[in-house]
Amino acid sequence: MEFREILRMAFGSLGVNKLRSFLTMSGISIGVFSVIGVMTAVSALRGSIETGLSVLGSNIFQISRNPTGFQTSGTRAAGSSSGVTLRSSRPSATSSCCAT
Repeated sequence: MEFREILRMAFGSLGVNKLRSFLTMSGISIGVFSVIGVMTAVSALRGSIETGLSVLGSNIFQISRNPTGFQTSGTRAAGSSSGVTLRSSRPSATSSCCAT
């Protein structure tokens, strides 16, 4: 068979089965557009998540002696000193957290 004959038979078949041809082309186009839409939505969500996480910084922790905005129960207000000293932060002699 020649290429020209194959094309003539293909277009003849499209003309005879118009509804089948229309439904097939509609299904293919809907499938392609849905894949494009999903990929666009995933890309937009990834960008949104990355910008949200970039605000936090990359592997950076900020430690301060008197954290602001932290309120403990009782009389201490936000930003007040908690009275932690070097001696009180060391484990006691009776502590067995790391004993083997």
